[in-house]
Amino acid sequence: MKNNYILFKERNTQHRIKIESILFVRTNDHVTKMFAGKSIFNFNTPLQELLEDPNFKCLVQIHRCFAVNIHQVTAINRTEIFIEHIRLPIGRNFSETVHKAFLNTT
Repeated sequence: MKNNYILFKERNTQHRIKIESILFVRTNDHVTKMFAGKSIFNFNTPLQELLEDPNFKCLVQIHRCFAVNIHQVTAINRTEIFIEHIRLPIGRNFSETVHKAFLNTT
């Protein structure tokens, strides 16, 4: 199924990855890093643009620099989100939205 995958270009290589394999996305100085399984992909798409893309509806912004695949989240507290052994900060401005998304995920 085409909808289970996303296509994007990193340098001169076209990639196709399963959406459910995305763990989280981090942006830093115009470079976006997508962490999917044990792979890291770098590209120049701003985080806000990814969040607006319907193919990335599983992504929830948790901080100005981070968005997570809410289906991969294993635990959450007031200030951090956990994806297995990975700890990511929750920004104060995103806390309520993140907690609601986590509780609504089945």
